[in-house]
Amino acid sequence: MWSWILPTVTAVAFTVTFEVPAFDYRLWPRIALVMSVQMLLIPLLLAGFLLLRALSRPRPWLGVVIFVALGIARGFIIDGLAPVIEPIARDALSYQLALNATYALLTLPFIAIVVDAVRRYRSLRAQVRDEALRWEHALSDAEAAFVREYAEYRDKVDTEVMARVIDLQDEIAARAREAAGAGAVTGADELRRLSAEVVRPLSHELILETTSIKVTPVPFASVAPRWEVRDVLRDASRAPAAGHWGLCTVMGLLGLVGLSPYGSIPLLVMNFAWNLVIFGLVPGAISVATYRAWQRLPEAWAWAASVAQWSVLGIIAVVSTSWLMRLTTGTGTVFWGVAILYVVLSALTVVALAGFRRQQDLQIELSDLLVRQEALASRLMMRIDRDRRELGLVLHGSVQAGLTRAAIALDRWGDTLDVAELPGVVAEVRIALDSAVGAFESAGQLAAGLDAVILERLRLWSGAVTCSSSIAPDAIGATGATASKAIGDIVGEAVTNAVRHGQADAVSVDVALDESVVVVCVRDNGTGPLAVRHPGAGLGLLARAGIPWTLERVGAWTEFTVRVPAGVLETEQDRGADVRQA
Repeated sequence: MWSWILPTVTAVAFTVTFEVPAFDYRLWPRIALVMSVQMLLIPLLLAGFLLLRALSRPRPWLGVVIFVALGIARGFIIDGLAPVIEPIARDALSYQLALNATYALLTLPFIAIVVDAVRRYRSLRAQVRDEALRWEHALSDAEAAFVREYAEYRDKVDTEVMARVIDLQDEIAARAREAAGAGAVTGADELRRLSAEVVRPLSHELILETTSIKVTPVPFASVAPRWEVRDVLRDASRAPAAGHWGLCTVMGLLGLVGLSPYGSIPLLVMNFAWNLVIFGLVPGAISVATYRAWQRLPEAWAWAASVAQWSVLGIIAVVSTSWLMRLTTGTGTVFWGVAILYVVLSALTVVALAGFRRQQDLQIELSDLLVRQEALASRLMMRIDRDRRELGLVLHGSVQAGLTRAAIALDRWGDTLDVAELPGVVAEVRIALDSAVGAFESAGQLAAGLDAVILERLRLWSGAVTCSSSIAPDAIGATGATASKAIGDIVGEAVTNAVRHGQADAVSVDVALDESVVVVCVRDNGTGPLAVRHPGAGLGLLARAGIPWTLERVGAWTEFTVRVPAGVLETEQDRGADVRQA
């Protein structure tokens, strides 16, 4: 389309500028000739377009052949129609073919470059917008999916664990008032069953299994608004005098072709050199000199000043060339159409360069967008992983600890059935179960420091187990909030295992700093480790993080020791999220 519109407008402008000064009878026949030729070229343009579109990959040499063929066809059409439409003396057919083929080869690829610059800009603009929408929808969908997933887990815990715990509180209090030892045993068994059959499997699922949620951008295609090319024009207005050096060389070649039938080889060589000066060096130097001045002008004024500059340079060039011809041959013709062509090509060159600059900007914007969105997706997956794991750890640690603590209190009272101890036992059971509910409700909250986190974990066993702790001040200062929370979970897991599996009733926790390694040692007086150990959720987390641990019997005590290198706990979540995202 543009290969037809722009040459048609330029050819009509050439014809008018040649004939307006005389305004004789040849003006309108020549305009009719131009329009007729261009109309007859439409089928050839469509055939070339369809041929290029049918190719599986671009073939530049075929495009050049098509451009030359269109120029030769135009020469034949002009030579055939001219006697009918405008019966005056014409140039030789060979000159018509050479001139039209040369101009087609110089102008049609240039038009293709200009159109491609704008079209590719619009395509990139649409791609940037579509990528942004794809990632926005993908992140939003993943966020919504996790909200639903998290709510389902919370509902499951509420209905299967917390509701039963609240009912048990009332049942245990009623049975205890009746001093029914069987009721106490039943309540303890029910609490242990909830811990082993509901809370533990659910916590393992949350901690050890990855979520099925993925950030998956779906295809999203839209059509770029047509008038987004205004951004190209706006960008071109910022540098309206740029890009003249290559254009000036082209104009020198055009001047050489225009004079080729009028002189000898020495004249053509001299003319070409002159054209390089008139159309090349002088306009180029003026463009460089005026570039900064144009930058300070408003957008519309910059365009007006640039067009005025191109027009003046075009007039100077063609008048100078005519003067050279008159000086060397005795006759000279002022090719006003060349000045118009110079202005048109200058404007199109600036637009093309602006389009390519905008393409580069959009490519950078697209790359930055993808980096930002992938980072957002990675952070979202990290948060999903963290929130799932946090809920699982609360279930695995605090909730199980509260249920087990209440069961131990009931077991102890069931052995004596001492009515005097009944109020204290009921109160202890209520406190233990309330701590389980409260821990679940406050999931995700971080304590202030390492010492506060560990003491909070030990308080869960208050009354059921004798607990002590020793935390070195330098270890507290060397751990941040995330590391403190993770070490607290390790301690909570170790104490829970000691009580639930080792039947311990005394636990001590020692935390020290060995250079850049936090050493955590949990001792208990339980039955000791099993001969064959199957790591559960807590030890599985340590394995995933690459943290070394030992579990051994030392005299009457069982020692669980973990050595945590600085920074490992802070980065373990990042690695997990990156693996899933990749």
